[in-house]
Amino acid sequence: MSNLLASRSAHGEKSQRFLAWLDRRPNRPFFAFLNYMEPYLPHYAPQEFSQKFVKQQKKLNFESFVRQDPINPAELQGWNEEYDALTAYLDSQLK
Repeated sequence: MSNLLASRSAHGEKSQRFLAWLDRRPNRPFFAFLNYMEPYLPHYAPQEFSQKFVKQQKKLNFESFVRQDPINPAELQGWNEEYDALTAYLDSQLK
């Protein structure tokens, strides 16, 4: 789990570095692409976001998802809820 938290922290730093650059950039057109990976598994959303989206906390089996094992409807619901929580977390970091 510590690697996941470090990743979250690194994405926050990515945003801060970009905003600092944006403040001092030359006044000319530019293209910027910041690649955020929070919504992609096996990350889990911070508790405050999980509470809003995840109906029943459960450990999702990432390995079976990658192997594309059959997923029952309850598992699929869990993956969708976690994705929604992660997306909401990322959105909150970009505001």
